[in-house]
Amino acid sequence: MIVLLNTSNIMHCGFLEAEGVDAAMYVGLTGQSGAIAIGEILKGKKLDGTTFSPSGKASDTWIYTREFDPGFANTEMSETDEAGINIQYMENIYIGYRWYETAAAEGYFDSVNNAYGKGYDGVVQFPFGYGLSYTEFEWDVMEVSLENGSDITDANKSAEITVKVLVTNTGSVAGKDVVQLYYTPEYIKGEIEKSEVNLLDFAKTVLLAPGQSQEVTLSFTPYDMASFDAHDANKNGESVYELDAGTYTVSLRTDSHRVAPCAGATISYNIPEDVLYKTDPVTGKQIAVRFTGENPYGGVDIEGGNVGLSTNYLSRADIAGTFPKTKSPVPTNGALVKSTSGYTYDGYDTNTSPTQGVSGNLSLTAEDGREYNYDLIKTLAENYDAPEWTALLNQMTADEIVNLVHRGGFKTQAVASIGKPLMWDFDGPAGFNTNSRSGSWGGASAAADTWTAYPCECLLGCSWNKELLLQMGLSMGVEAAATQVNGWYAPGINLHRTNYTSRNYEYYSEDPVLSGYLAANVILGAKYNGLYAYMKHFVVSESGPNGRNWSTWLTEQSLRELYLKPFEIAVKKGGANAVMSSFNSLGSIWTGGNKALLTDVLRNEWGFKGSVITDWSMGGGTGLNNLAYGSNMSPKQGVRAGNDLWLAGMDFVVGDTLSASNATDLTCARTAAHNIIYTLVDTINFNHTADRSELDAAFTVNVGIAQRTTPFAWWLLLLIIVEVLAIGGCGVWVFFTVKPSKNK
Repeated sequence: MIVLLNTSNIMHCGFLEAEGVDAAMYVGLTGQSGAIAIGEILKGKKLDGTTFSPSGKASDTWIYTREFDPGFANTEMSETDEAGINIQYMENIYIGYRWYETAAAEGYFDSVNNAYGKGYDGVVQFPFGYGLSYTEFEWDVMEVSLENGSDITDANKSAEITVKVLVTNTGSVAGKDVVQLYYTPEYIKGEIEKSEVNLLDFAKTVLLAPGQSQEVTLSFTPYDMASFDAHDANKNGESVYELDAGTYTVSLRTDSHRVAPCAGATISYNIPEDVLYKTDPVTGKQIAVRFTGENPYGGVDIEGGNVGLSTNYLSRADIAGTFPKTKSPVPTNGALVKSTSGYTYDGYDTNTSPTQGVSGNLSLTAEDGREYNYDLIKTLAENYDAPEWTALLNQMTADEIVNLVHRGGFKTQAVASIGKPLMWDFDGPAGFNTNSRSGSWGGASAAADTWTAYPCECLLGCSWNKELLLQMGLSMGVEAAATQVNGWYAPGINLHRTNYTSRNYEYYSEDPVLSGYLAANVILGAKYNGLYAYMKHFVVSESGPNGRNWSTWLTEQSLRELYLKPFEIAVKKGGANAVMSSFNSLGSIWTGGNKALLTDVLRNEWGFKGSVITDWSMGGGTGLNNLAYGSNMSPKQGVRAGNDLWLAGMDFVVGDTLSASNATDLTCARTAAHNIIYTLVDTINFNHTADRSELDAAFTVNVGIAQRTTPFAWWLLLLIIVEVLAIGGCGVWVFFTVKPSKNK
């Protein structure tokens, strides 16, 4: 009996331990033709007759029961008349394997003794990163750029550290393997919260025939191991990203729970004194506490302390006392939640409107409107602050600017004054969604019917394959070009916070690093072929339902280290230039109206350049819009925060809309237009000028027969000496020295 798990959410699978179940395979949601592979995998042979082995790895932790899941108590929202709908992430940073490995290290599972096993084994059925194969692999650590025992200080805190591993197929069937790199930080009880195990990087081999080897390289920087100390828990006077003084251990693992059985699998680094990241190591911009503490954005702490929520979040220092057993109560100060929900940033000069409709000759397209003006586009793409931007934006009329911002439902509007054509955007993320086709869409309907339905992200996450996702992005770009599509509402990179939420199918995994690198590659691939991708839903939209008018409460540490991290990776590694904000509120303030999120973190700290679009919206306001699509998506609030475009279906815009005669509205809308157009020109320029040799390098791998070095067998010399001693009459001593162990 072979059990196939054709599901998007991870199940409790204790039944697989029953007698008579011979094997099981997770197949997820396979897309239009992925199911063909199921039979091939079970047989271990492709349709062309060649043999191969399954190589997927779990992108979530599989557990036997919800009893030990710290997020389960808060999977559903709470609602009050005054405070609205609320959900609180009481589990803090401890989600997925981060929780199970930490709890095991602290002895929290020591009393577990059930039909499945003792301790950790009685709680976790399959760890994160686990997966079986029909073949076997051996790893050899070939090189570590910062050697074991080295110090990490301010001098090298931004240096890239690489680990090179030779992977050899030592079995009898062709297959692929995944090398996983994790770190274990110095944890000081009662100070900064830290997970016992954290993913740093991963690499997947190509298909290796028996006896073949491939060298893979994993990389990270010390910043990737830093914790966000929002409340100065270690009392060093700083609230930034930090590495505590102590020992940080990096380990090669076959999954989150098992260190690889090879020499050099663990590498330790010494931190002589605290290492601080006051500025972002990539952009050099200031890092600061923005959502909690004494001066949170909008006056409401996202941890919930000043609205009457419990701040007794799960802590490693007292797991038994802080493990969430019941749903968090609703805010007691609902009036403050309600009064701050519409908080609008007011730090702009409102006295003078920009001058619009100025005569000029800059155009994004040639006179016939069919060919791009690549010289101008290159200038605009390579310098966000180029003087040509001022001239181009001056040419737009006030009405064109407001229209561009308001009416962004599955498109960006044509702007005649600057030669910008109408651009079509479609929903995702498992390929283009045919349900989002507009009646006025310029593409050929027959061509759209041939769009690929890819496997859902819950299955793609199990590939652990950066190159595969890069290929998917390239393919999406080809389909887009063939059917006159320019933008894609994808990928989804929220996390699988628990196994019990309803949107896990459109997100990759429970881990921000795995999700972030997969998203970065699909975005980069799409961009190579001229398709811009709106990564979504920014941010803390893990709970499943489309959360219009509901508030998410969590620690700023978990926001930074978990829920923002995949977006940060996609910006810095994937060149992302488009984002979709979420329906919900971060604390009490809608994410699309939160300047601290969209401007201070996304644009300033990370260096993002491009546009932010809302999720499905009718533009904010009352009446039909309030009834069906959420009055929380106010254009006036949003453009002041850094939200640029409204996904207004049917161009239906009512209520709290922008006015071309309002100085602040027009000033902010002009900035939004700048961002919207930047997304277009950056993508067009990248497609036109990018060095394709970088793509060749991504898909070029040296594979050969391993010349594995056998270490000098010093023990053979010792045995010869022992034999000589035995001949000399030391029989009893020799007996106890060379006697085989009973445990061998």
